[in-house]
Amino acid sequence: MRSSIRVRLTIAFIGLAIGPLLLLGVILAWQSFTVQEQQALNSQRELARRVSTQVTAFFGELEDQLLVINQVQGLRGLDSDKQRSILSELLSYQRVFEELVLLDDQGQEQIHLSRTNPLIPLGNRTGTDEFDLPRTKGEIYYSPVRFDEATGEPLMTIAVPLFDPRSGQVDEVLVSETRIKTIWDLIANVQVGPGQSVYIVDAQDKVVAHRNPSVVLRGTTFNIPDHDGLQPGLTGSNTILAAEAIRFGPQEFNIVVEQEWAEALALAINSVYISGAVTVTTLVVAGILGLLIVRQIVRPIQAMAAAAQAVSAGDLAQQVKVAGQDELSILAKAFNQMTSQLGDLIGSLEDQVRERVTELTLSVQVGQRAAAIRELDQLLPAITEFIRAQFSLYYTQVYFVDDLGQNLALKAGTGTVGQELIARRHSLPLGLGSIIGRVAAEGKSIVVPDTQNSDIHKANPLLPETRSELAIPLIVEGRVIGVLDMQADKVNTFTENNVTAFEAMATQLAISINSAQQWARAQEAQQKMEEAIRQLTRQSWVERLASRRENLSFAYDLSAIAPLALAELEAVNGDTKQAVPVVVQNEAIGQLAVNVPTKRALSPDEQDLLAAVAQQLGQKLENLRLFEQTQQRAAREQIAREITDKVRASRDIEAALKVAAEELSKALSTARAVVDLRVAPRSVGQQDQN
Repeated sequence: MRSSIRVRLTIAFIGLAIGPLLLLGVILAWQSFTVQEQQALNSQRELARRVSTQVTAFFGELEDQLLVINQVQGLRGLDSDKQRSILSELLSYQRVFEELVLLDDQGQEQIHLSRTNPLIPLGNRTGTDEFDLPRTKGEIYYSPVRFDEATGEPLMTIAVPLFDPRSGQVDEVLVSETRIKTIWDLIANVQVGPGQSVYIVDAQDKVVAHRNPSVVLRGTTFNIPDHDGLQPGLTGSNTILAAEAIRFGPQEFNIVVEQEWAEALALAINSVYISGAVTVTTLVVAGILGLLIVRQIVRPIQAMAAAAQAVSAGDLAQQVKVAGQDELSILAKAFNQMTSQLGDLIGSLEDQVRERVTELTLSVQVGQRAAAIRELDQLLPAITEFIRAQFSLYYTQVYFVDDLGQNLALKAGTGTVGQELIARRHSLPLGLGSIIGRVAAEGKSIVVPDTQNSDIHKANPLLPETRSELAIPLIVEGRVIGVLDMQADKVNTFTENNVTAFEAMATQLAISINSAQQWARAQEAQQKMEEAIRQLTRQSWVERLASRRENLSFAYDLSAIAPLALAELEAVNGDTKQAVPVVVQNEAIGQLAVNVPTKRALSPDEQDLLAAVAQQLGQKLENLRLFEQTQQRAAREQIAREITDKVRASRDIEAALKVAAEELSKALSTARAVVDLRVAPRSVGQQDQN
């Protein structure tokens, strides 16, 4: 019987199959019992729902009072005295509130009213749940139930957000400390049957409300069963028990209604007694035997089922007690081994995931840091040191492929070793001679978890503590532009498992390096273009001023505007000359000056006005020069077209030559224009070349 579950099940079936009549009597008695049990359970559930409705309404009324105090009385925007007066009225009116606290949008207590201690100092609740949840999500917050150390009564914190009607944002939070003792009276008024009891249990299995206050005050706990029905009650005796779950914010409560088994199923028990009196003699031996056998079989199965449920809920430390050598015991041993292996596997996976997340987070930070620096000379030293510090590495360096694609030049390295190598202009050839050269040649990363067990790692006397190395190509548009090399003083710092995270970081670094190079080239091109424009502007104005005979200098003496000779420009007549350059395309083409009495200086506003006029004058002069240049070009083109039209109208070569000479002389206002049509003879050297 101990070695085979099949034998035990066979004996159980034989014991239950005593005869059709006995079986029929048992079935009828069981059906009657089941119906009565279900009716009792339905009655318990209905009572639990009614109580849950009343409790929900009670807390809903508290929420409304806290919210209406702002919506109706306008708590927001009032001065502190009026706010204190309104909250004091609410505290005196609603005895369920033990404290009322008004917080601003920074978590600072503005008003703190207490029923028992009127001199509580104001504090700051930034970072607390009662401030963060209403402030960030605009939701009503309920705290877990806690018990007053002095009275043992349950307390709960309720916090409601107060919205600004103009912006719709939460700018204040009203926090109340609420006594749940009021619910005791609510439960005490519920009509219950004989042997029936109603109470409330919180998420921590604490009884927070009961018809008998002493049950709450002594800190009674009760673990709610997973399902309703025949269960051990609060007192430990068998009861018909039903529970209705209710939630207030993140907190969950259970309204529990229980009735003693004998009271709830009195009618069913009497029916069973009557129908069983006839068959009791026959069934007593088989019943006892069947119960013992079934109990012996079901107990390990239930234990494994409970353990399986706990494992599915995440409790991988769950183990099943093993007793005996039968099939169930073997199954229990296998189950225990499976949960142990599963726990080890999940723990290992969690550690790996945590490490990968940390590495990816640091890689993103490196990419963000690199993207914020434009100058390549600043980017490389800063980012190599940042990578070394973030990943706690021994040494980090960056190489660039030279323009010929034959060597790798060290551009940045951390610490004194990096400075020394850069001072030497250290470089490596592309190819298989080194890890860095191979990475640049093949465009693939190389990881060395343990340098002492590696055939490709070559020790550097300047870096004797290197125990792990990772070299990653810096690739832009399919082209290797350099190599990021990282070295650690701990074995297995770099492995195949974390290469992907570092390659993602290297990709971001390569993009940032390419962007910095492109930005530098763009800056250089822009400087060259600005210099060319400046020189062209200067040349144009030199030619423009050289073509004019008169001097382009004028003065205003508060009565008239007159041209000035060059010598007059230097005359000050006892005054101080304040001058600003007239600039076109960053090139000074003149100046705008005013003579100020020696005892007076221009104010900052007057100096700004002088500079602004000079700036506008420069822009206008450049526009006029460009306009004149355009007009002159148009006039020349018009004259050229007219001469060309007249030449084309000629009937022979002689007439065409005469027209060309005549019209060109008129257009250029010259005394003489010559058109000489002649073919020069070839020299001897030209004949030999041909």
